[in-house]
Amino acid sequence: GTINLPAKSEYSGVDVETAYQFGQVGPGDLMVTLGANFIIHAGRKDNNQKGQLLYPDYRFNLNVDYSFNNVDLFATWRYRAESKDRVNNTVNAPNLNTMKAASYLDVRASYRATDTVQFYVGATNLFDASPQLMGFSHASRNTAGTNGTVYDVIGRQVFAGLNVDF
Repeated sequence: GTINLPAKSEYSGVDVETAYQFGQVGPGDLMVTLGANFIIHAGRKDNNQKGQLLYPDYRFNLNVDYSFNNVDLFATWRYRAESKDRVNNTVNAPNLNTMKAASYLDVRASYRATDTVQFYVGATNLFDASPQLMGFSHASRNTAGTNGTVYDVIGRQVFAGLNVDF
């Protein structure tokens, strides 16, 4: 028999990660970190999918952490650039092929009551950003009408909890 192997996929890009500890700011300590990814090539050598939905030109996470006394406040801004549903579009109308940039803010606050007890509350997608609806070809494959790998399909989620070390 014949075995048909798919073409080899190649990925390249630049990842940047940086952190800055501001030290004492007001009553507490402030730290900011940034992780970013810039894609140069994604996919087969003869079919660069850079800029396509799963491979936006760039994306980043910006984290801010502020700690004072027994309180920690943390926020993450998740961002991904505008992209195309299909880079070599032959299916969708141009207005259906452009996928808007996505931006989400996640927050968390915690309080360490003792050396072994910590309370926390938070929210993901704090501003309840809605996912972009996609063309029929995607909507027919799932009930969300979008791509759950790329977009937050659940919306805002609020949580609270207790950590106990013993």
